[in-house]
Amino acid sequence: MQEEIFFGNGRGEKLAGVVHYRKEISSAVILCHGFRSSKENKAAWAERLSDNFVVLRFDLSGHGESDGELKDITITRLLADMNAAIDFMIARGAKTIGLAGHSLGGSLSILASERAKAICSLAGATDFGTRNLNRFGLLHFDQDAKKYDFYRTLKKSKTPALFIHGDRDEVVPLWHSEKGIQAATEGSRMEIIRGMDHSYAGHYDKIISLSEAWFKERLG
Repeated sequence: MQEEIFFGNGRGEKLAGVVHYRKEISSAVILCHGFRSSKENKAAWAERLSDNFVVLRFDLSGHGESDGELKDITITRLLADMNAAIDFMIARGAKTIGLAGHSLGGSLSILASERAKAICSLAGATDFGTRNLNRFGLLHFDQDAKKYDFYRTLKKSKTPALFIHGDRDEVVPLWHSEKGIQAATEGSRMEIIRGMDHSYAGHYDKIISLSEAWFKERLG
């Protein structure tokens, strides 16, 4: 079953999402898309995970059907969106939460990991020091992103993380996850997919299977 929903992010903006579920259970997974993407790219992932969890896929502000403008996004604003999604699922009855995301969505999953029982970062950036997203017309993204220490967050949160990354990723190189797993808590895991680039074309089924097994192990 799929249910279209909207929830606020605390800035007067509405975020659009879709909840997938077979039945209402207490374990939930939230799927977060990447930069200039949308929740539509996570439909197959959400549907598979909904065999065992209530799953929310949603559009970050400035993306898809959600309010806001792309030029205004920052890590701080998008992290507030992620926390609003967590709050929404808790209000819905979720007792344990897993977070998963691709690229920027993986980065946000790391930053919000203290509120989750387990996370999955698919090619998530863990260091924005040399990245330049302002070239896409963003006003304050790069300046804001430099405030966040992803490795310190991983060490502090103690939330086990699954890092999935392709060895041919030129957008977010493999070293982002290699450094992430070094900082992550005991029980974390890394899966390197040979021949996969940032688009993960041809590898989606494997990614879904790896994350499904991970969340079944960690969320119960």
